[in-house]
Amino acid sequence: METPIIKSFEQIPAALQWIVDEVKYLREFITTIPNTSQPAPPPANEYITRKEAAAMLHLSLNTLDTYSQEGKLKAYRIGNRILYKAGEINEALRLMKPSKITA
Repeated sequence: METPIIKSFEQIPAALQWIVDEVKYLREFITTIPNTSQPAPPPANEYITRKEAAAMLHLSLNTLDTYSQEGKLKAYRIGNRILYKAGEINEALRLMKPSKITA
C-alpha cells in the first residue's frame, strides 16, 4: 500500500490504521534480523591474542599481564607472541566470583 495522502478529516482513521500496520510490519521484520552485535566466542581449543583475551575478560592489557604473572591465567609463548586458550579464558570467567556492589 502506498503512503496515504490525507485530504480530509474522514481519511485520518485510514491513515492512522496504515501507520499502525506499518509499525507492526517493521516490528516483525526487526525481530527476524539476527543479533550480530556480539561475535561468537572462539572454539575452546583455539589460541587467541592478548587483545582478544583482554576484551573477553574486559581487562586492560596490563591487568591481563599481571594475572598471567600471578598464575591466575595461563599464557602460552609461541615465538615472540603471547597467546591464550579461549577455553581457559571462558573457564576463568566462569570461576570469577561476582563482586558485591554496595549502595
